[in-house]
Amino acid sequence: PIPNTRGTAPGIHLDLTHTTIVIMPGVPYEMEAMVTDYLLPLLREQMRRDIVIGSRVLRVTGEGESAVESRIRDLAGGTAPTVAPYAKLGEVHLRLTAKGAPDDVRQMLDRGERLIRDRLGTLVYGVDDQTLEQVTGALLVERALTVSVAESCTGGLIGERFTNVPGSSAYFLGGVVAYSDRLKTTLLDVDPVMIAAFGAVSPQAAGAMAEGIRRRTGSDLGLAVTGVAGPGGATAEKPVGLVFFGLAHVDGTRTHRLNLGPEPGRRGIRLLAAQAALNMLRLHLLESWPILTAPS
Repeated sequence: PIPNTRGTAPGIHLDLTHTTIVIMPGVPYEMEAMVTDYLLPLLREQMRRDIVIGSRVLRVTGEGESAVESRIRDLAGGTAPTVAPYAKLGEVHLRLTAKGAPDDVRQMLDRGERLIRDRLGTLVYGVDDQTLEQVTGALLVERALTVSVAESCTGGLIGERFTNVPGSSAYFLGGVVAYSDRLKTTLLDVDPVMIAAFGAVSPQAAGAMAEGIRRRTGSDLGLAVTGVAGPGGATAEKPVGLVFFGLAHVDGTRTHRLNLGPEPGRRGIRLLAAQAALNMLRLHLLESWPILTAPS
């Protein structure tokens, strides 16, 4: 029997010839305890110490799977370690796998990671379970900076991702979901004359929203996004999937344009826009933090 520290139904451990069978309750809370307390130590004890299989996942964002794969095609064809790309929404995961003695596996994975980072640079944002919001938050903490967000087409997704991270109150002050033009002008101080001239989906609007949220909250950085999520509301000049980003900081304001196209659909466009906004902030922190930490 396998002790159940979180319930009444015990698990079962059967040793047969060349086979180990482990049966556990289906209740996740109870099963997780058995895996942690009993199964993993059992497997480690039974594992052959001289040969192991190790893997590491490098998380990439900013380019699609085909573009990333073309950059590392010669590396992916190697044998120590092997590299397998997996496409995710807004990301590409590169799984490195190696087999051998534990120390050799670790060295092979380190070597593979080093080669890929040399090839892809800042496209690689994290390793294994690290999320983009965790990595960006860690950069904000490291540089002692705060951020606030002004969201239109993403409808709060950026703020939701920031607050998914425990302790994010140390750097994330809050945000405004300004979906209507009226709220953009009243809550973010965006000039209605500017909106009339350029539209709410424009680099001018994105920059003004970023400046407005930074000024209103007193944050070091203001991050904004506005776009056409579709399926309606598009024009020939501003098609579905067109998104503008704004980032206001102590040294000024920068904007970025991204055309995601209609194919991801409304939900996909919103998720990809939130991903791109976080990545824009991450890259800005990486490239210009000495300027950002200068006294204002």
